[in-house]
Amino acid sequence: MSLKRIFTSYNYILIYLLIICFADLLLLQLPLAGMLGYEYSVVNSILITILSGIYIITFLKKETIQAFSVSKILIVYASFLIISFLVGIAGSFAGMACSIGDGILFYLVITVPSVIIGGALGLLCFFTVKKFKIILFILILLVIAAIPAFELYLNPQIYFYNPLIVYFPGTIYDEGLSVNWWLVLYRLFNMSFFGLLFFVLVRYKGQYKRIILPAVVIIPFVFIIMSPYFQFSTSAGRMKSELNKEIETEHFTIFFDPQINQTLRKAIALHHEYYYSELTGFFKGHPKGKITSFVFGSAVKKGALLGTENADIAKPWLSQIYITSESYNVTLKHELAHIFSGIFAGGMFKVAGGISPALIEGVAVAASPVQYEYNVDYLAALAFSYGYKVKLKTLFSYSGFFTSVSSLSYVYAGSFSKYLINKYGIDKFKKFYVDPDFQKIYKKTIDELEDDFSNYLSGIDVSGREHSANYYFGRMSIFQKACPRYVADRIKKASGLFYNKEYMNSAVIFSGLYKVSKSYLPLTGWLNSLIKLSEFTKADSILAKEINQFKKTGYYYNLELKMADIYALNNKYNKADSLYSEIISQSPDKILFFVASIRKTLLIKEGLINQYLLGNDFDKYMILKELNEKQYYYPSIPSIIELSESMDEEYGIFLKQFNHSLIVNDFNSSYAVYKLSGHILEALDFEKAVRMAALASRYSGDENLSYILSENMRKIIWMKDNSAKILLHMKETTY
Repeated sequence: MSLKRIFTSYNYILIYLLIICFADLLLLQLPLAGMLGYEYSVVNSILITILSGIYIITFLKKETIQAFSVSKILIVYASFLIISFLVGIAGSFAGMACSIGDGILFYLVITVPSVIIGGALGLLCFFTVKKFKIILFILILLVIAAIPAFELYLNPQIYFYNPLIVYFPGTIYDEGLSVNWWLVLYRLFNMSFFGLLFFVLVRYKGQYKRIILPAVVIIPFVFIIMSPYFQFSTSAGRMKSELNKEIETEHFTIFFDPQINQTLRKAIALHHEYYYSELTGFFKGHPKGKITSFVFGSAVKKGALLGTENADIAKPWLSQIYITSESYNVTLKHELAHIFSGIFAGGMFKVAGGISPALIEGVAVAASPVQYEYNVDYLAALAFSYGYKVKLKTLFSYSGFFTSVSSLSYVYAGSFSKYLINKYGIDKFKKFYVDPDFQKIYKKTIDELEDDFSNYLSGIDVSGREHSANYYFGRMSIFQKACPRYVADRIKKASGLFYNKEYMNSAVIFSGLYKVSKSYLPLTGWLNSLIKLSEFTKADSILAKEINQFKKTGYYYNLELKMADIYALNNKYNKADSLYSEIISQSPDKILFFVASIRKTLLIKEGLINQYLLGNDFDKYMILKELNEKQYYYPSIPSIIELSESMDEEYGIFLKQFNHSLIVNDFNSSYAVYKLSGHILEALDFEKAVRMAALASRYSGDENLSYILSENMRKIIWMKDNSAKILLHMKETTY
C-alpha cells in the first residue's frame, strides 16, 4: 500500500501529527527544551508513547485482524518521529544550536524507541480486554510512570531510569548530561523487552495470553528487583556496601566512604551529635529513633550512587541525609534541619504544606543561618540593598524559587523564615510550615509581611559592600544559561583532559565552549590551558577582550584575579600589583581578599610569584611555609590549611610550623586563627582548638566575623566537654 493511500484512507492520522507539531512548537518556547536535546527528547518520548498506543488500538478497531499490516503501522510511526524531529531541528537552528550531534543522539536513544513501547502496550491492551482498551492503556502508562516514585520514596537515590522518561538525572544543580553507555544499555533492555512483546503480539494475534500476560508482569518485576546490581538504581543495601565504614552514636547511624580516614570519621560523627543538640533547642523537639547519615568521600562517588555531585540532600521521610566529607562543615546542620522539620510536617514526604521549596529550604537555612561564613540576615540585606531582590510572592511560588539564582532564593527564604521565627516564635512557624496561609497564621497578608521584612533588612548596615553583593548574587540560574546541559557535560570532559595534562586538547574544547556559551567556566578553563602551555601573551589578549562582558557579575572578580596572575606571568609586575590592590580594595569575598593579598606580597620577591602561580600544591605549600618562617603572614594561613588538607599532611607535621606565638589584633589574624581552630578540631585536639578559638575571638572589630567566632567557640567548647563520653560509647564497624 502506498504512503498516499495510507494517509488518504486514515486521514485522522493528520490529527496525531498536528498534536505532535503543536505540542513541540509550544515546547520550544520553554527554557532548556527550546532545542533538540535531553528535555525535548524526554517530553516527546512521553507524548509519542501515548499517541502510538492510542493509534494502534484505534487502527485495529477499524481493521480486521487478518488484514493487519505491520508496514502500515511502521509508516505512521515513522511520520510521528519525523515530524517531531524536524520541529526540534528547526528550533535548534532558529535558536542556539549547541550540538546537533548531541541532540540527535538524545532523540535516537530516548524518543525513537517510544513508538515500539507505545505500540507494544497498545497491542497488549487491544488483545487483553474487549472494552475500555484505551483506558487500560492509560492505566498501564500511569503504573509505569509511578514506579520511579516508589524508587525515589523507598531508596536513597534521587535519579531514576524509566521506559517513558528513560533517565532523570537528579537535581537541577548538576547541569551536565550526555548520552552514555548506561543510557544506551538501559534503552537496549527496553527495546529487547517491548520489541519482543510487539513481535509476539503481531505474530500470534494475541494468542497464548496465558503465557504472555504473566511474562509481562514477571519480567519487569524481576528487572526492578535486580536493577541495583545493574546500577540502574541504588538501594540502601548497595549504598551501605559502598560506604561500609559504620559508626553508631546515640542519635545516628553513619555510613562512611572507606577512603575517609578514621580521625575525620570521628570528627564528623561528633559534629552530627553537636548539631543534633543545637537543632533540638531550636525546634523544641527532636526526631524519634536514629537518623541515618551517608558520608561520601568525593562528589563523584556521590553523583554515581545518589544522583547528584553538586548538592547534599536529605530525605525526611526516610530520616536520612547524604553529604560529602569535603562539605560537611557547610551542609551537615542544614540537612539535619530538614529531618528535624519533618517532626511537625505533614504528608508522606514530611515537608512543608504544598511542598513549598521556599519553606522547605527556608526553615533549614534559618536553623543553620551561617551562609558563606556570614549571618544569613546580613546577606539578605546585602542583596536587598544592592538591587538583588525577590518578591515574596514570587519566592513562595514553586517555579519562582528555582528560576531565581539559587544563592538568592536560599538567602531570602532563610532570612525571611528566621525573621518570622524570631518575631512570632517557632511554635507559630511550625503551624505555618504545615499550612502556609499568611493571613490565617500571622494575621497579615504576604505584602504586609514583606513590608515588615524589608524594613528589618533596611536597618542592617551593608554600606560600601556593592562588590560583595555582585559577587554572591550576580549569577545565572540554569534556566537563564545558554546550552547548560551541553556546556556542563563538555566542561567535565575538557577538565578530564586538563587533569591528564592534555592541555592543547583541553584548550580547543574550552575555547569552543566559550564561543557557544560566553560563560565563565569555559573561559577560565581556556585560560588555564593556555597558561599551562606557556601562552601567556595569548591568554592576556583573550581575557582583556572578554573580561568586561562579566561586569556586575560574581565572575568578574575571579577574572580580575586571573588577569592579575597573567600580568605577573607576562612580567608586567606593575600592572599585576595594581590589579591585586584593586581586588583587595573591592574585597568582594574573604577568600579572594586573602588570595590577592598573598599574590601582592609574593610580587615583592624576585621570581617568586611566577613559581607560585605555575607550581603544584606542594610547591605552593612550601613557598607559603617559607613566607611564614620568621613572622606569620596571616592572610596565607587559610591557604596553608587548605593545601595541607589536599595533600593529606599528618597533623603533627602540619602543627610544627606554628611554633611561635600567634597574635590576634585585626581581621586577618582573627580569621586565620579561626580557620586554624577548625583544622585542629578535625584532628580531635580539643584543648588546643579551644585555645585557638578563644584567641581568634579577641578581635571584635567586625560584627559578622564576631558572630562566626562566637558560633565556632560554642561548638568547640561543646566538643571539648562532650567528646570523651561520645567517643567512649561510639561503635565503629565495617558493614
